[in-house]
Amino acid sequence: TIVLRDGQLQKELSDLTALPAGVSVNNVNDLDAQSLQYYQQKLRLLADSSDSFVHLNTALSDSGILINIDKNLHCIPPLEILYVHTQDGAFQGHDHCVVRIQSGAKITLYERHVSQNNIPYLHNIVTQIDLGESANCTHYKIQGEGLNTYHIAHTTVCQQAASHYAGFSLARGAVFQHEEVDWQLLGEGASVDWKSLLFASGSQQLQCFSRASHLSPRCHSQQEIR
Repeated sequence: TIVLRDGQLQKELSDLTALPAGVSVNNVNDLDAQSLQYYQQKLRLLADSSDSFVHLNTALSDSGILINIDKNLHCIPPLEILYVHTQDGAFQGHDHCVVRIQSGAKITLYERHVSQNNIPYLHNIVTQIDLGESANCTHYKIQGEGLNTYHIAHTTVCQQAASHYAGFSLARGAVFQHEEVDWQLLGEGASVDWKSLLFASGSQQLQCFSRASHLSPRCHSQQEIR
C-alpha cells in the first residue's frame, strides 16, 4: 500500500519494502536525474490542458509521486494507492501522481480516496498513466471521501501499440465530484474498456466525463457510465 496523507507520501505508513523488484515509488524530491526529467516532461504536457483545475494543480501542488513498473514485469500483487485526508480545518489538496508502466509490463492498481474528518475541503488530483507497447493495466478507483468534500479529478492515459487499459470507477462520497478521464490511443491496436458507477443521494452531485482519442489504426475503446 502507498499512503498519501494530506497530499504527502508517507513512507512510514506505506509498505514499500514489500514491493517486488522492478517496482519503484518515489516522491518527486527523491527522484534521480533521469526520472526527474521524465516527470518534468509529463508536467509540461499539462500546459496544453484546457481544464483550469489542471493548471491550478500544477501551480499549487507542492508534492508529487512517480510510480515506475519496469519492462516485462508482471506485478502479481495489486498495488494500492491510498489518499487519506486528516486535517481538522478546511483546506485544499492538489495531488499529482504519474504512473509509468513500461513495455510488456502488467499491473493492477487500486486507487482509494477516504477522509477521516467530515470537514469541507477541495481535493484536486491529477493522474497521468503511461502504458508502453504491449503493457497492460487494470485500474480500480473508489472515491469514498466525506460528504463535505469537493472532489475534482483529471486522469490522462497515454497508450502505445497493443497496450490495454481496463478500468472501473466507483463514486459514492463527496458533496460534489467532477471527474474527467482522457485516453490517448497513440499506438496501433491500443484498447480501453472502462466502466463508472456514480451513487448519489440527497444533495450530492456526482459527474463523470470520458473521452478516447483514436490516433492510430485498429484501436478500440468501450466506455460505460451509470
